Amino acid sequence: DPSVTAAAAYAYISLSGVGFVLLAVASAAVTRRSLRHAMRTRKRSPRRAARPCPVSRLSPRLSSRPTTGLSPLCGRGLAWGLVLLAMSSASASTGPVNLGNASNFVILSRAAITNTPTSMITGNVGSMAAITGFEPVTMDSSGEFLTSPQIDGRIYRATDCVEPTPTMLASALADMDSAYADAVSRPHSLPSSQFVDV
Repeated sequence: DPSVTAAAAYAYISLSGVGFVLLAVASAAVTRRSLRHAMRTRKRSPRRAARPCPVSRLSPRLSSRPTTGLSPLCGRGLAWGLVLLAMSSASASTGPVNLGNASNFVILSRAAITNTPTSMITGNVGSMAAITGFEPVTMDSSGEFLTSPQIDGRIYRATDCVEPTPTMLASALADMDSAYADAVSRPHSLPSSQFVDV
């Protein structure tokens, strides 16, 4: 369904956008914190060598405070930024499969399509070969598609429809192949018992 695909794509783009915004905010916070910490460390640094002070005379709070490098808060901010970046990268491989022109069809095939009446199909049906069982069919005056009482849509049949129908069907079938290759290449966690041969 093109509307479902468009809605899924919009949700994916929105989610990715939120992830990058959060990453930018976290990175900005890390940068500001790092600069403030560096300035405080510079101001506290003595202009001349300080006399040695036994560690036992320092309070636990001061002795445990870092004097160089990133503060713990900056480290946590940087870690969260990396997590958000990883989440944004991972979401790219789990987005909706792009069906391309194949999304314009509910039934699409290179081989012949045979229907056992009576059916009620909502959407377009297309094939590079014969499409039978939807009689009576009527050829549109343009010669580009047919209609049937059993289909709430159009029949695109390359065998007897004029251009641009054959070219459009070839493009849709190529997009279908690309979508299938994309889908099967993605990692999944479903057990093999849930797969069905079609």
